[in-house]
Amino acid sequence: MPPCLFVAAPPSSLPHVRVFAQLQLLSSHTYTTTKQIPTNKHTFAMDPLDNMAGAPVPKNFDAENAQNNEDIEKQFAVKVVQHMQTYWSILERVKGSSLRLTKIDDEIMEHLKTDFPEFDPAAKVDEDEMKSKAGKERWRKFMMAYEKKVDDYNFGTMVRDRPDVEYEEDTTIFVPRMQFYALEIARNRAGLNDWIYEQAQAQKNKSK
Repeated sequence: MPPCLFVAAPPSSLPHVRVFAQLQLLSSHTYTTTKQIPTNKHTFAMDPLDNMAGAPVPKNFDAENAQNNEDIEKQFAVKVVQHMQTYWSILERVKGSSLRLTKIDDEIMEHLKTDFPEFDPAAKVDEDEMKSKAGKERWRKFMMAYEKKVDDYNFGTMVRDRPDVEYEEDTTIFVPRMQFYALEIARNRAGLNDWIYEQAQAQKNKSK
């Protein structure tokens, strides 16, 4: 069985991750429902990254009215950046092709293939298409299937727009957690994130 993320080491510093996350948070690209964004339930089984990802979301957080709340945005920025750092740190230590991001990776992968048969994990994500009315509706339908299955299924998360780059301001998209899972599970299954481990190990061996 592939290793679960919660056995990984704490996040290391990722040089290319800046607080640009705060600038993208609560952007026009949202998929929130009329319900409040769920709080972090600290459940290792469903989303171990959350347990290393900073302060929990305030219980009474209202996404519709939070755009001008600097404190809320800062809390989200810290949580999102730490989530990125943690995931990158894991990919540096374990090949993505051997990782299991959730207990239901197989289900998510099959669902992605069914609802997005055209999706190519190696290709650059078309953010404009993703943000279009039709794109948002397709992803909303996909995401809502996990409302009762995955904690923080619609919590804001950063994902790279393609698997062959690091997290940078111009290569990163703000998405719901389930979209991150879908994209990264597909990339990991295709071995497209293994270069991160190989690069990190090569640098480690060179420094010996």
